Amino acid sequence: MQIDLTLRFHPPVPQPYHVPHLPSPVPDPDADMSSVRRRPRRPATSGYTFLRHRELSSSETVTPALHSWMEHTTLIRLDTGRYVHLDRAVPLVRSTISIAFSHDGRYYASTHGDHTVKVFEYPSGNQIACLDGHPRTPWTVRFHPSDSSILASGCIGHDCRIWNIPKRTYIRRHNFGASISCVSFSPDGSLLAVTSGRKLFLWNWMQPTTDGGRNTSFDLDGHHGPGIPRHVIEGRQPFHMVDFHPSGTMLMTGEKNETRTNVLTNDAPNPTREQFTLKLVIHRFDRRLGGEHSEPVLVVPRAVAYNDAGIHFSPCGTMLAACIPCGQTKQFHIAVLSLVKRGSTNIGTVLYTSLLDAGRVSALTNLKFSPTSTHLLAGFSFRSTNPVLRVQAEHYDASAGAPHILDRRPPQIRVVDIYHISPRFELIRSLCADMDVSEGHSGGPEDEINVAVFAPAGGMADGIVYGTQKGRIRMFQQAIGTVETVRPVKHVLQK
Repeated sequence: MQIDLTLRFHPPVPQPYHVPHLPSPVPDPDADMSSVRRRPRRPATSGYTFLRHRELSSSETVTPALHSWMEHTTLIRLDTGRYVHLDRAVPLVRSTISIAFSHDGRYYASTHGDHTVKVFEYPSGNQIACLDGHPRTPWTVRFHPSDSSILASGCIGHDCRIWNIPKRTYIRRHNFGASISCVSFSPDGSLLAVTSGRKLFLWNWMQPTTDGGRNTSFDLDGHHGPGIPRHVIEGRQPFHMVDFHPSGTMLMTGEKNETRTNVLTNDAPNPTREQFTLKLVIHRFDRRLGGEHSEPVLVVPRAVAYNDAGIHFSPCGTMLAACIPCGQTKQFHIAVLSLVKRGSTNIGTVLYTSLLDAGRVSALTNLKFSPTSTHLLAGFSFRSTNPVLRVQAEHYDASAGAPHILDRRPPQIRVVDIYHISPRFELIRSLCADMDVSEGHSGGPEDEINVAVFAPAGGMADGIVYGTQKGRIRMFQQAIGTVETVRPVKHVLQK
């Protein structure tokens, strides 16, 4: 069965707000910043605290420009991070796969290799629930867009569940017959899009089944009946992601591209595989479940992503972030594409870019817009053979005999980069992880990032949370009440 993606009614496309240019608080890279220190800040100076106090004590409306400025100020002052306490030892958790925040920023959920979905409070980081029951590792999780007590998760064991967090139980469950790679709620929360194998389904999960039961399966119910997911699209290759546009008028799918191994030659004695990419297709969407497909709004033939963490619609609805090829070359760059037609700008026009070297392209796992749509984070998972790690380790070894270094810390590697979305598209902050260079270890980073997200609060980013291959979760929030030494941006960019 196919879905008619023709849009009968055309709501106005959301327009981006104008954010005036604000002086960058980043130090001049050419200046001597080795001894610059900030004055101590009073304890209650986080961006969210300031905005919340302003909104509660004044009738004046907080403008988008102020939100953007406060978000910028918060992100460049993030602390060094802390690991969240989990209900099980990290070796038992095994891996953190996906993280999602609730719409109000009060909670976030994570999926793990121990087959559980864990729920935490924000900003405390206290775990408040462990949702157990998936037969295998849940690969994806999303909160309901307006109800923080409901979330959806899907696992590689074909099992998709809608959970009631306060009751610690599921309210709907369906076996899709193939591994589930991604779920996405429609903006009104009534539909759940699910990618399972080579198929895309739409599930009207709020509609009760004929027998009123919580459990459904294609093996038992076939493809028909109330409350049963409807198969709407089938691809040539497995789907790895699906996402609703914030307006609900478009739906994006990411289908795996075939990868080829290069033939052995005298010039290339070692076989290499092409970079893993997805084919992105953005369809117009309405709720009718029949008829033919319309022409896609946008097709991106190749984008570096493994799941929905690597592709993102901006919250304002006017941009798309993806890592795509630079023309006909073999290089890739982080690109922000337009989703609106205005003047000389068409849908799909590349607005801002940042070139990545081959090592960072192969390590890229994450691209996420901030709540104000004025910042973008890129997360990286470096394997031990990555050339970026080798360069860092060689630099560390070369400095081993330096007489001025008395207490050497382990070398660090940038695992999260934060960009300010502007014509300059500048890197404003990087989050680093220690590299393990002890004897008998490969020199990889302590944190290999599977997923990283902005923490939303008061309409802006209040921090960053990421999950690692080892199963740990790390939270970065604004440093408060401490004297910080400003690190020269020049040194950060050289890493």
